[in-house]
Amino acid sequence: MTIHQYYKHSAAASLNGSLLFLIPPGLILGISLWLKIQLPILALVAPFLLLSFFSYQKHLLLEERSRSSAFSFNDEQLQGKSPLSEDQLLLTFLPAPSLRMLIFNPHGILVGEIKDLRFWKWRWLLPYFLDKSFPAHYGFYNGHNQLAAIFKVKKNEIIITDSGQTEIARIKRNSMKSFHIDMNGERINIHLTGSTVFTDIHYLWTDGTPEISLRKGWMPLDWSKHFKDPNTPVVTFNSKDSQKKRLAMFALLTLYYCYSNH
Repeated sequence: MTIHQYYKHSAAASLNGSLLFLIPPGLILGISLWLKIQLPILALVAPFLLLSFFSYQKHLLLEERSRSSAFSFNDEQLQGKSPLSEDQLLLTFLPAPSLRMLIFNPHGILVGEIKDLRFWKWRWLLPYFLDKSFPAHYGFYNGHNQLAAIFKVKKNEIIITDSGQTEIARIKRNSMKSFHIDMNGERINIHLTGSTVFTDIHYLWTDGTPEISLRKGWMPLDWSKHFKDPNTPVVTFNSKDSQKKRLAMFALLTLYYCYSNH
């Protein structure tokens, strides 16, 4: 997948949402005419019409982004790289009960994905506080849609395993912004700093060394030919670490973004 295809897929989803919001007004109007009941039609249908209008406007915006981000790529570029080997990545999101995060490189090529492995349709109907009470399992996929790792998120702990369920690392939450990482005997602490309101945050080791930065609203100018939303979150790895450490960082990003308004 490329960022062009992502915008096109999102535009289609927004169009479908716009059409779905028109169903309740049609039902309300039909019932009112059929049963000859005097209902406050305008008050009942106005919210759905507004939602349909805004969803359609989003569809038009995404369609324009899809057209303007259409570039040709050679086979080598489309193969992409693993998100564990890239130093800078951009994050986009698709609708999901808790999380479906697409990970792109600066060239607009999908290099990975993190999504809920328990993607049951009935979960869309659950309120947030009920759905969050169940342990969540997230799959970490490479650019070829192959499962590379699993993040098992519990109340105060994340267990990271490979695709064969062999444990790789374990993260324990010390506080809202402090975590302890155990990677088969190697124990390190990391904490979060910065502004979560404006999405300018950093994960630092206990000695103050920055590990990753997550920023929103900042993007190099040459990336904008592929990414049309200037608020696309940008992840920057500040050191060359082992794959285990990078997996731990992606697990923390999963915890940061799941159930959030992205």
